[in-house]
Amino acid sequence: MRPKQHGMIAQTMNMDIKTSYHMPAQEISDELILIQAAQTDPKKFEPLYRKYFPSITKFVYQRVNEKDSAYDITATVFYDALRNINKYKHQGVPFSAWLYRIAINKINETYRKKSSRRTIAVDNEGLSNLHGEIELDITAEKDEQLSLIHISEPTRLRRISYAVFCL
Repeated sequence: MRPKQHGMIAQTMNMDIKTSYHMPAQEISDELILIQAAQTDPKKFEPLYRKYFPSITKFVYQRVNEKDSAYDITATVFYDALRNINKYKHQGVPFSAWLYRIAINKINETYRKKSSRRTIAVDNEGLSNLHGEIELDITAEKDEQLSLIHISEPTRLRRISYAVFCL
């Protein structure tokens, strides 16, 4: 029975599976040298940025389907990666795995923020009605606050004069 291919190549009986997105060990160790350099000097992050910017941008765009948002999210991914490069722990996988994890978190964060905000379409007539209702509410609230001030004013003055003259 032949295993499914889905981007993987199965070797004969020992079933060593290689995926098309994995990097050779030498390339990973070369990348580790770039990461360590970036950890000591942030200016040396640029080669990693140049290498992964296109793939991270494409990854984000495929999920948000909006060009400006994709670029914004990608920018925050690389900003966070640079800011937290010293926290990166090499685990034998490409650096891109860490970047993709940051990207997924940023995409999820964006969707959470968007779901908490709502846009309401209002026509001109509805807008003028809404404006009138808001003005009535504000006027009523101000009137109520003023009446409370007038009621409590003598009491407040008595407390102030007691505090000043009785000390």
